Formats: sequence, structure tokens, C-alpha cells
Amino acid sequence: AYRGIIPEDARAFSSYASDDFDRWVASREASFRGDELVADDGTVEALPDEVRPYYRELSAYGSWVDVPTYGRVWYPDAVEAGWRPYSVGFWRTYPAWGSFWIGGDPWGWPTHHYGHWGFSFSFGWYWRPATVWGPAWVSWAVAPGFVSWCPLGRHGVPVFGHFGVRGRHAGSHVDPWRGWTVVPRNHFGQPTPVHRVAVDGNRLGPSERGSFAVRRPVAVPDRAVPRANAGGLAVPRPSSRG
Repeated sequence: AYRGIIPEDARAFSSYASDDFDRWVASREASFRGDELVADDGTVEALPDEVRPYYRELSAYGSWVDVPTYGRVWYPDAVEAGWRPYSVGFWRTYPAWGSFWIGGDPWGWPTHHYGHWGFSFSFGWYWRPATVWGPAWVSWAVAPGFVSWCPLGRHGVPVFGHFGVRGRHAGSHVDPWRGWTVVPRNHFGQPTPVHRVAVDGNRLGPSERGSFAVRRPVAVPDRAVPRANAGGLAVPRPSSRG
């Protein structure tokens, strides 16, 4: 193309040759297929089939630990101070399911749609896998201008009790806002990440805190089922199952 410059010798080029991106895609596909899932501690074999394909991803972002009475659980590593489940991401309403959680954590799909969460005052939040899928596993509370939720723990009760509802952790010495996330009503259902618009419940006035009403779970089988006539961006219906 330039006068006086001798062209280079012709070289073969294959557009099918893999590059870094191709190898990354291949590794992701292998991970979701469950290829080469090897765990010396037996964690993989103990996981339900539904979440087993996510083992490598979970192990890259957290640690597996044995907890008395709970068994093998997973702790996320390097989360920000104040993090809690269902806080990085946003809610979307679908006619068949109602409020559906769309997570922003890179490991958020299995941990927010299968199993349940617990909290240790020594180590923080941990997740216990299970086989049942749901659009979200939370308990709801609403107040004029606000929507609040808390992840469900063992036996289907909120991890932190509040507003008179029973929870795994409750009492005058416990800060319930460690588990209950609050957002202004006009932000609920919008694609804005929750952690950017969340309100610290401790900063609400007494009248605002006292106006929250819990939406208790209805008597349904312990599994996710389509919710009839659920549409729009109405306040979440009284169900802890999403």
C-alpha cells in the first residue's frame, strides 16, 4: 500500500483459531455442563442436582463451611459492608410469578432462587442450597411510600424478625435492619440497582417505622407456582414465596 515498501510474505490465517475470549466461553460452557467438577471435600457430591452446575462459580466467589445443625453452607467473600441478600439487583414484575428478583451479584442466580439464607454474628450471611426454585424467597413489609423485604431463613421465616413477625434473630439487642431492605415505593420495580436507592431503616422516623405492615405468607405448597392475575407494579401480594 506504500511506495517503496516490500509487502510481507503471505501468511495463513484461520478465523476459527481460538483466542482468549473463545477460551473463556469454553470454560463457562464447561462449568455449566459440570465438566471437571472435582472437590476433595465432597461438596459437589453433596449439592442438589439443581445447583451443582454452579459449584465452580460459587467456589470462586465464596467459601464452603460446615455449620452445626445446618450442614454444608456457602459464605460469599469480599462483599461490601452492609451487604445482605436481595440487595444487589432489582425487582421485576411478571404476570405469572409476581415479583421476580434479578440479581447483580455474579453468583446471584442459584443463591437467590434456590435454598435459603442464614446469618451468623461471627461470619455474616451464608446460603444453604436446596432443590426448589422460586422467583424469590423473601418476606414482605409495606408502608406508605416504602417497600421492604427480608430473606427467608430456615423453616420459611424471615432471618430477622421485625414488625411483630417471628424470625431467626429477634429481640431488643438485634438490629433488624441488617436483614430488612427498604426502598422508596417509586423505585420498586425499576431497573435501578436496589443498593443505590435503599434507605437505612434506622434513619426513618418513628411514625414511618411504625407504619410498616408485614405481608405474611399464604398457605401454599412449599414450591414456586404461577400466580394468577398478578400484573403491573402493584405492592407485592401477601406471599413470602416471591
